[in-house]
Amino acid sequence: MKTPQREIYDHYLSIGKFGNSKGTPKVYEQSYYMWKSYLGKYISNYDREGSRVLDIGCGLGQNLSVFSKLGFKQVEGIDVSQENIDFLNKYDFDVRLADAFKYLKETDKEFDIISMFDVIEHFTKAEIIEILSLIKSRLKPGGVLIIHTLNAQYPFWKSIFFADITHETALTPQSLDQFLNLAGFGDSTVVQINSFYLWHPNVIKRALRRLFLYTISAIVELAYRLLALSQGITLRNCKPNLISISYKK
Repeated sequence: MKTPQREIYDHYLSIGKFGNSKGTPKVYEQSYYMWKSYLGKYISNYDREGSRVLDIGCGLGQNLSVFSKLGFKQVEGIDVSQENIDFLNKYDFDVRLADAFKYLKETDKEFDIISMFDVIEHFTKAEIIEILSLIKSRLKPGGVLIIHTLNAQYPFWKSIFFADITHETALTPQSLDQFLNLAGFGDSTVVQINSFYLWHPNVIKRALRRLFLYTISAIVELAYRLLALSQGITLRNCKPNLISISYKK
């Protein structure tokens, strides 16, 4: 008998609420802007021709599209949803239906870059340590793991986290760093980011975005921090998303 989680994974795309292919080119564009805003610097030194890239839980192919647009030639993705894989095959991505734990245990490939976006929160605590340890074993020395997830320090995280019954573990900057350390990633950086995109190909729009969005986010964050302080809680930051960058020495 399938669990509710497994049933949702099998139909992530057709359910629509959790995975929607409508407007995919726009989603790909936004993902590219996000990488250019926050993540491009972490992979700028990796060889585009020779570096091997793996995206775990590739979903609708946002990261696959970004890596391709950035010039990486050896990019592959894995996902547990056959619907997602069927959808991505139309875009000629190198993808396969696979459970991440089984794949990482059985493959003999080593990767320079492994990305895992909006996936880690679907695992239990024990599974998080296991998957991170397996990822570390499949990274080349100097390779990097990039994780994106919801920030449970954000004031409205519960409305997002509990909207999907497949979510298992909510993470803060501190707890994510603890998991990474337990898995052997001693050289990690965990940062909080907003859900908007600062980068834009038009220089003027890029400058206006930075001015406007930085100002708005600063005001909103100040309000959150003052509200938390009134309850005896000190928030250093309270952006909605977490990004971790972990290198294998």
